[in-house]
Amino acid sequence: MNCPICGKQADALPRLLDAEGFRCASCGDYEISGTVLRLESWKNLGPGQRLQALANAKMQAKPGKLPIVTSYSF
Repeated sequence: MNCPICGKQADALPRLLDAEGFRCASCGDYEISGTVLRLESWKNLGPGQRLQALANAKMQAKPGKLPIVTSYSF
């Protein structure tokens, strides 16, 4: 599978609720809301915008929790 942020090879993490988890050597471990993955606006984001969305999710993540990219992240 490919990382939805950078496009490199990634491994799947266990799925929780509506989110899909990813383990990427470049982006780290994170989740993306299933809703976000279906949004046309997400699909139209460039690589830099996706990286910024992940950075926003990392800043919002509680200590010890995986960051989750939601529609509020971009």
